Amino acid sequence: MLDSPGLRQRGEHDVAKLSQKGKAERNGGEGWRRRMRRGVEDSRRREKSELESTMLQFFRPLSSRDQLQECLQEDAAPSLPLFLSSLLFLYNFMMRGW
Repeated sequence: MLDSPGLRQRGEHDVAKLSQKGKAERNGGEGWRRRMRRGVEDSRRREKSELESTMLQFFRPLSSRDQLQECLQEDAAPSLPLFLSSLLFLYNFMMRGW
């Protein structure tokens, strides 16, 4: 009865299954591909959150129209004299043909 081929195959299969299970437990319980994939996903998630925090630092969200107008006035004030002087230069250049 113990020498029947069906029992022998089943027993060999069980031994192979147990050895694979032991190998997986020695390697941390999961395959190295899965660990590598998880590491890549974690690093992508970390990079995305760092990018979002950086963008929020530089491009602050505007919640009201007053804040938008304030930002536009802050940004436009230093460049307005430069814009007007370059416009005057272009006008003189076109009229006199330098």
